[in-house]
Amino acid sequence: EMSDATRRRFLLKEAGKIFEDGIQKSPSDPYSYIGKLHIIRYHELELERDSAKRSMLNASALSMLEEAFEATHESPMIAGALADQRKNLGDGSHAIITLTTALETKPDDTRLRDLLIQYLTTEGQYSLALKIALAGVKYDPNSWRLQRHVARLMQRNSYQLAPIRGAYEAALRHKKGDVGLLVEFGAFL
Repeated sequence: EMSDATRRRFLLKEAGKIFEDGIQKSPSDPYSYIGKLHIIRYHELELERDSAKRSMLNASALSMLEEAFEATHESPMIAGALADQRKNLGDGSHAIITLTTALETKPDDTRLRDLLIQYLTTEGQYSLALKIALAGVKYDPNSWRLQRHVARLMQRNSYQLAPIRGAYEAALRHKKGDVGLLVEFGAFL
């Protein structure tokens, strides 16, 4: 006989798998992202008492929504959730501290790394953002987002043509047929 708390955790874990499968099967559909967000927001955060772990959960939720916003072609449903979640993480400097701490705990988390790079870029810290992107590519060489960050940040840091081109080509290998990425690469050339 399962206790109510154990049963609840089991059901939440199963629901999380269903939403994750939905994201994998149809990444442009916003509903699975929203479902996953609700699990994080209203169940995992509700149960977590440690403030550092709560910050990390908020950062994970925000990074998932940033990815969802792009994957759903800027869905209004995701845009609203994204705005709310950005408020939860705080201003740029607070977010950078939170994400840096979270990344130290989970250095192979591509979503957190992607989000940290976005915040650093917004703050104009291009060299540090590039260093973090290059480290991320070592953990996940198949991440087209990290490869795209590397290409963009190399441009910002006045790198030669060849490594920038190589980063764009790597991004395109892992995100075949992405028109936006092809246009960005074409504009660079």
